[in-house]
Amino acid sequence: MSSLPCAAATILLASIAGADGSDARSVPVIAERPAIVEIACGAGELIRASLAPDLQPIIALLRDPAGELLAEVRNPVELDEPLPIAGVPTRSGTCTLELALETGPPGKVLLRMEATRPATEGDRTRIEGERLHQRALLLWSEGSEPSQRQALELEARAVALAHQAGDVRGEAEAHAGSGGVLWQLGELEAAARELSAAIELRTRLGDPRALAQAFNDRAVIYTLTHLTAALEDLNRARALAEPLGNANLLAEILHNIAFVHWTTKEYERALEVFRESRRVAARGSASASLQAITTDTIGMVLFDLGRHAEAETQFRRSLAAHRASGDRRQQAISLTHLGWVYGDTGRLALAEQVYREALELLTAVGDRFNLAFAVDGLGEVLALQGRTEQALAQHRAALRVAEQAPDTNQQAISLTSMAHALRKLGRLDEAVEVLRQALALTESDRLTRPGTSGRMSWTARNRGRYELLGSVLWDLQQRAPERARVEEMFWVSERARARTFLDLLTESRIDLNAGADPELLSRERRLMQEADRVSAEAARRTLLGSSGGKDLPELRRILVDLEEVRSQLRARDPRSAALTRPEPLRVPAVQSAVLDEDTVLLEYLLGADRSFLFVVSRESVEVHPLPAREGLEKQVRELRRRMQLHQADPATERRLASRLGRILLGPTAERIRGKRVAIAADGALHELPFSALVLQHSGRRMVEEHEVVLVPSASAVAALRATSRADRHAGVVAVLADPVFDRRDPRLQGKRAEALVLPTDLQRSMDALGLQRLPRLPGTRIEAEQILALVPAEQRLGALDFDARRTLALDPAVGRYRVLHFATHGLLNSTHPELSGLVLSLVDARGEAQNGFLRLQDVYEMRIDADLVVLSACQTALGKPVKGEGLVGLTRGFIHAGARQVLSSLWKVSDRATTELMTEVYRAMLVEGQRPGAALRQAQRKLLITRPFDAPASWAAFVVQGDWQAPLPRSGDARSGTSP
Repeated sequence: MSSLPCAAATILLASIAGADGSDARSVPVIAERPAIVEIACGAGELIRASLAPDLQPIIALLRDPAGELLAEVRNPVELDEPLPIAGVPTRSGTCTLELALETGPPGKVLLRMEATRPATEGDRTRIEGERLHQRALLLWSEGSEPSQRQALELEARAVALAHQAGDVRGEAEAHAGSGGVLWQLGELEAAARELSAAIELRTRLGDPRALAQAFNDRAVIYTLTHLTAALEDLNRARALAEPLGNANLLAEILHNIAFVHWTTKEYERALEVFRESRRVAARGSASASLQAITTDTIGMVLFDLGRHAEAETQFRRSLAAHRASGDRRQQAISLTHLGWVYGDTGRLALAEQVYREALELLTAVGDRFNLAFAVDGLGEVLALQGRTEQALAQHRAALRVAEQAPDTNQQAISLTSMAHALRKLGRLDEAVEVLRQALALTESDRLTRPGTSGRMSWTARNRGRYELLGSVLWDLQQRAPERARVEEMFWVSERARARTFLDLLTESRIDLNAGADPELLSRERRLMQEADRVSAEAARRTLLGSSGGKDLPELRRILVDLEEVRSQLRARDPRSAALTRPEPLRVPAVQSAVLDEDTVLLEYLLGADRSFLFVVSRESVEVHPLPAREGLEKQVRELRRRMQLHQADPATERRLASRLGRILLGPTAERIRGKRVAIAADGALHELPFSALVLQHSGRRMVEEHEVVLVPSASAVAALRATSRADRHAGVVAVLADPVFDRRDPRLQGKRAEALVLPTDLQRSMDALGLQRLPRLPGTRIEAEQILALVPAEQRLGALDFDARRTLALDPAVGRYRVLHFATHGLLNSTHPELSGLVLSLVDARGEAQNGFLRLQDVYEMRIDADLVVLSACQTALGKPVKGEGLVGLTRGFIHAGARQVLSSLWKVSDRATTELMTEVYRAMLVEGQRPGAALRQAQRKLLITRPFDAPASWAAFVVQGDWQAPLPRSGDARSGTSP
């Protein structure tokens, strides 16, 4: 290790001796022979240089005038950071620094010399610490566990020596090195501690590049333990790296950000950021290894999207690149991913072969994380081959490795795989026990996911575990029926639904601005201003004739960043930390705290192999098996499609409604007789108008015999009732209706009539729906006037025409009315729900454009005390379907904002039918004093026997969601207050 090839080229740099260190020279280097730098030196003087090899594996030897080796530096792991080399010669003369590449094409090294000076004892201590750190890096690169343990010991000694010498940079480097080794060994908490120490030291140094690298490295650990913290670190790293122009570092950071989004199943966002990472990498000299890793990870995303052939191509390319570089760990990872493709496409022999090859490589390099994953993958292949006992043994082995890592996500995966094998072997009690353990780990990990979308994605990703536990418990129930087992099945169902929404209801009690980090609040305000700026710029471009559509990616990025900032505000708020995370309710709590004598809960849990219906009353709980999800959802969508058609064949529609009524409601006939029915739907059932189903025992529509109310979950109803309510309301009803959407509207009385330029988010939502313009809804004016006529003037607020504006909707005073009614266009963007919203007046009375799009994000930020919000607009009951969460859209948004109940629609209903129904609903509520669910039932029954509104298309779309016990006074009972 102390010699380089002969016939070296000599570069005379004696003039560097005595320089102030501010000068740097670029030295050409090749693998075949070293470049020699000659340095004038005196006995006992310190010679110190830093080398920046630009991601190339370099060897550097420092020799004294007699040729004795003073220091040796190697860069086997291709670090993108300067390498120090230093020594103290005992003779005067000319020292030499030999530089060469270990492998690869010719390159350059940026050499920076410090001024020579007499060496101190501290210098010698520092040099020894650097020597130990360099030795540790070499041992780490060998990959075996013994060498890594030895490297860890050397790094600990290097930390102590650097601290003794006052070498802050060296101490930080040694801490970072320890963190890397500990991460490789699977000791994550210790690794995070070491990198946190490096971050603290690098912050003191004020070196943005090194600090960005440390944040990035710690984030890699947090991706396995705490995704919220990982994304926070990566955003910090990105902010530090972007101004530096270091393409290699920025590409790595972007890659890791994309990986987080892939982990949380945000595939579109992941692919978007991966592509950005590759574009950045192309601008720099990023290593082939980084490019190959990115290629492999893109394959992972494509695999999850079901694009197996494309994924296989990516995995093969990355495997070839890693074999060329000799990186055994990355070879094993690519082989494991090929095993995914082979297993899913039925090539089981090939899958077993690549998994076993991966196991050999991962065992050799001591990578426990990926070893557990590969062992589990081999078990899956053995199970597919019918070798169930061998598969179970592999899954147990994977669990042991994951526990040593420790990797809780992989532990849950292995436990779930064990449960499948145990179930196949008939060992049901054991299967239940391991699934309980898996769900405990899953739910613990859920709280570490970043932001609301991250937590929702995590629940969706792991929903199958809840379904599996429900099915295995049912298998046991058939062997030996027990009420306790039915109650556990119901609890599993509650745990599987609307968990993120339940968290948000609890967190909504906190004002995040009170005592918050000023820096985060400032960033939140800045992002909100950026969103307004992007919309304004798009409007300006559209006015000039260019497209504003290009702003959608930027707007989405801003909205995602805004969510992340608010997630950090919640995470750092001590009141949020002090909140007890809401525990899903068990049957006794539902019976005593949620249900009343007049209400029965029907809760559905759809599964891949079978589904379940839970019937819960104050006195009893039952469970009934239903068909599997796929078949049920196909029938639901067909019935819904036919119901929406005004010209639908009534006989066919009724036959489908009868069939689904028999399946979904047949087992409940005796339990629900004469009762209000609260329905916790699942999957496509969220889009089903239950009130229009035909009851098997009577042949009548459900609405003719029952009041129907939809709920996210029983636990969510309890959380709604726990939220504080205002003692005083501003009035009975506030109505915002018949807004002005266009400058060509005759209400502008001769003002300029050119087309209006719409904000980007509104225009994109319209584009997604194929809308060229928003027509006026004249029926909403009639609707509003008829509603307002039922309420005394001092207890109502009527905002029509230009007054139906977004700023009024956001006014807290409006939110204090008992009923808040919106009669306008509703736009649903089920792909990007953040772009869904209500359209209010887009121009003012002077004809000037104004922001009239009340987005879902705006709604979530509102604080209202309404007992009822009515969304008399198209499809306002719908949203983005998220497995385990339901429909994420306006209805959930208003409940989160404080509404006890929301009345909304599942599809577009004609103006006339809507006006007829709404007038009857309000008459029943405000004159007769009925609650919303009962009032809606009365209105729907009236339309059911009134032509031309008797078809389900006219009345069945409207649903009430939320707490059915919410009070609602008659129009004369409200306290008077001040209207805005």
